Amino acid sequence: MSKSLQDGIRVFEAIATSPGSRSSISRLSNKLSLNPSKTHRLLLVLRQLGYVEQEKKSGHYRLTSRAWILSCRSVTENHIFTIAIGRMNDLYDSFKLNVHLSVLDGFDSVYMYIISGKDRVENYSQVAGRNPAGLSATGKVLISRNSVQYLEECHAHSLNSYKNSPGWREFYEEIVRVREEGLAYNYGTLRENVWGVAAPVFDGAGRVIAALGLSGHRSSYGEAISSDLKDHLRQAAISIKNDIYGSQLTSVWF
Repeated sequence: MSKSLQDGIRVFEAIATSPGSRSSISRLSNKLSLNPSKTHRLLLVLRQLGYVEQEKKSGHYRLTSRAWILSCRSVTENHIFTIAIGRMNDLYDSFKLNVHLSVLDGFDSVYMYIISGKDRVENYSQVAGRNPAGLSATGKVLISRNSVQYLEECHAHSLNSYKNSPGWREFYEEIVRVREEGLAYNYGTLRENVWGVAAPVFDGAGRVIAALGLSGHRSSYGEAISSDLKDHLRQAAISIKNDIYGSQLTSVWF
């Protein structure tokens, strides 16, 4: 990859991950260890391509809707999304909890699609929102079959994000339990009073490619959580895998 292209992508990602998806040249330069003049040239290219615009009042650069439109199109045309949405609607209709499909990006769990906002269920997340994978139910599922080295790095990432993260031994034992049981739980770790449960979606080779989760305020979740809910969640995850790759058993995970 050319150095200019690589730096341009780094600038784009740095803006996207900045508060409000906006940043100044000086902050970008410091964050990426780039010369301010080079950072400015890269921003001009991104602006010409329609991915970045400059605010008149502050002079800060922010992302345009162009990247969002392209990413939304990519998600809606993704085969996992198109098949999972029916199963997700069934789960919502059955349990009236938020339903989300997540994928792994580095050490973060990223929401690919969310069903919420109906009836009395409050929406706690947003599409493309991300959380440290080691702290969310969907994230624990997504990382449950990774190497010990990866888990160590993932745990360090969680500590950097949340100082109250569990210690290494507790974290590792939890991931082992998730791997064996096939379900992960979150009891208010990321947001107080928000509880959740998640199950893995496998591909045809037995690799975890997504996580299917349910969440809600602990009062609603507490009323709904049961062996019936867990069975429905597991079966929905299995059905998504079967719809995409067929019903041949590739992995025993619960």
